[in-house]
Amino acid sequence: MILRGHEITKIFGGLIALNNVSFGLKEKEIIGLIGPNGAGKTTLINIITGFLKPEKGKIFYNGLNITGYKPNEICKLGINRTFQIPTCFPNMTVKENIAIGLLFNKRNKINPEERIKELAEFCGLSSKLNSLAMNLNTSELKRLDLARALATDPKILLLDEFFTGLNTEQADQYIKLLNNIREEGVTLMVVEHNMRIINKLSERVIVLDFGKKIAEGTPEEIMRNEAVINAYLGKVH
Repeated sequence: MILRGHEITKIFGGLIALNNVSFGLKEKEIIGLIGPNGAGKTTLINIITGFLKPEKGKIFYNGLNITGYKPNEICKLGINRTFQIPTCFPNMTVKENIAIGLLFNKRNKINPEERIKELAEFCGLSSKLNSLAMNLNTSELKRLDLARALATDPKILLLDEFFTGLNTEQADQYIKLLNNIREEGVTLMVVEHNMRIINKLSERVIVLDFGKKIAEGTPEEIMRNEAVINAYLGKVH
């Protein structure tokens, strides 16, 4: 396992947001993370990336205990994320936003100008390099958030409701893009509510409900799991 969480517990006031959640990510796989609103999905991503500290439990990256590391330290190790709402700098151009991500890239031999152009082309932003981020639409902002994350050269990329606000055609384009990222050697964890996307994208799925992991398996197994149907999917699925 390239990333492993052991009995992660997080409490906000009297609310147990995560309750002894354990998980593992295999290298170069795409794993889905699903569950109802408030199940603890974003909280888990925040703990993995250092934005929150757990009350109990540990996170291991390639065997290294990174629990309590700061977000910038975790990013430099090779773990990065996107957010539910893209967090680009609105008054900077697409090119400048991607350049910021390159500050965390540890490759010794890299041409910044060339790498920015490569990432812009890869994410479909070549024609927008000199546009201000504030002038991009939702789909373009998501592409920029992704390009900036990829600029750090991550080995693990966590995508928090990345497909929200996209139509079916756009979503299919992003599924292809994320598969291309995986083929480049990146491990992906995708938080998503749309089961069509999860089925097309994920090899394994983890299901959270009220802070507990209630199921884990292939998309087909998850779709047939009674606990998941009752807690999240409903009989219609």
